[in-house]
Amino acid sequence: MYKQSPKSPLMKALIGKQKNLPEALKAKIMAAPESPAKMMNKSPLKEDLKMQEAKGDAFDPATGEVLPTITTKDGEGPRSTPKGNALANKGKVAYGGTKTWKEGSKSAKSSTGMSLNQLVAKRGKTKKGSNEYNAIQNQINKALGSKKVHSVKGTAKVNGTTIKEKPGKTIVKNKTDDGKTKVVTKSDGTVKSKTTTGKSTPPKADDTKVKSTTKADGSNRTVTVTDKTRNVKKTDAEGNVTKDKTRKRIGQGRIKGAIKKGKQAVSKAVQNRKAKKEANSNSPAKNYKKGYYGK
Repeated sequence: MYKQSPKSPLMKALIGKQKNLPEALKAKIMAAPESPAKMMNKSPLKEDLKMQEAKGDAFDPATGEVLPTITTKDGEGPRSTPKGNALANKGKVAYGGTKTWKEGSKSAKSSTGMSLNQLVAKRGKTKKGSNEYNAIQNQINKALGSKKVHSVKGTAKVNGTTIKEKPGKTIVKNKTDDGKTKVVTKSDGTVKSKTTTGKSTPPKADDTKVKSTTKADGSNRTVTVTDKTRNVKKTDAEGNVTKDKTRKRIGQGRIKGAIKKGKQAVSKAVQNRKAKKEANSNSPAKNYKKGYYGK
């Protein structure tokens, strides 16, 4: 008599929240020779999950659950989560913040003179919960748009970086072998920075200095001074360039050029006088004065 064989893994039903997975993934699980639970840890499924995450549909690899969308001030949009991996979180708003990592890094560069990666590297050299750790974490949070603020007392110094909180402003100084940076961020949104580079190579005259002021409305004025030129560049709140002028530095061509022209003019005047004197040396009037006539 014909007897039906027991159900194979192919015939097993999906478990738990696996029913929420995309159809293609459910088909792979049901077609697998092993149990779906074990199959969750196999590389083919992980690769498919990563492909889904790369497209913007992030899933929790452990449960297959779709990560929730969180509403931000800009409206609904995907946000990174503590459980998500780097691939899943790429291009998403930072967890607890309002900006992506790329946007936050740009903001950190403006407010501290360092990128987020550089700040994280410095934070890694401190003890979690320490004054130095909290000071750096505050700068990271601020750059990513998080309102979380850790308690910081006095001045925090970490490996060439000094962070000082004052009423109405934050001062961040950073020193490297090649130069130094000072950034002052005021509570009204104004950011002033001074950067000097080129200190690692002599002479001092070839150092480059950049002074930048960004107002709360986004407009900016940047002055870049090299050993030979001085450039002033202004942009409005929309980023449009309203001024971009470069001139030679005083003492680096302008005065030297004027002195050179002056010497050339004096030399020409002297030559003219000599030529005129030679031309008039044999004139009757001059010889008469000398007493050559009337003798």
